[in-house]
Amino acid sequence: MHLLENDLIQRIKNGEQSSIVLLFRMYYAPLYTYAAGMLKSKESAEEVVQDTFIKIWESRSQIEIASSLRGYLYRCVHNRCLNNIRENKNTKNLFIPLEKLNRLSVFETAPDIIESIFSEEMEKSLAEAVASLPEQCRQIFYLCRFEELSYREISVRLGISLSTVKTQMQRAMSKLAGALKNHLAL
Repeated sequence: MHLLENDLIQRIKNGEQSSIVLLFRMYYAPLYTYAAGMLKSKESAEEVVQDTFIKIWESRSQIEIASSLRGYLYRCVHNRCLNNIRENKNTKNLFIPLEKLNRLSVFETAPDIIESIFSEEMEKSLAEAVASLPEQCRQIFYLCRFEELSYREISVRLGISLSTVKTQMQRAMSKLAGALKNHLAL
């Protein structure tokens, strides 16, 4: 697991509420999109993802993550989605029959696919790729992706033009995509 993830999980285990808020901000949107795709319901997806973060907070002292924080979160959401589908299979709110989901879902045939996608190796490669970015490019990437600042806010904070921020982010994303190409080809 990445050093920043280890630190974040340790702070959550220690009961630092700001850390669970940061985790929520970092992962809510992609987890919501994933859950909405499985459940075909915005409301159910919101509920599943929010419940996942609540459960993580409530059981924070017992959390053990073997490989990737991202993989762990996706696995939690995936399992909650399956539970939601099972609970609702006889109601009209279910948009995908459970039998069809089981036939189509790669997760049923390859239960560890999420962990393989977001493996420790990929996390290490990502950290190395970010570290290899030029200083200004890396700083802009970090402010955008981890501190969630807008391009305009980054421009003001660093005293550089908005177009410089945009260009540097494009370069960062291009270099990171190239560095992670092998991990993303499934």
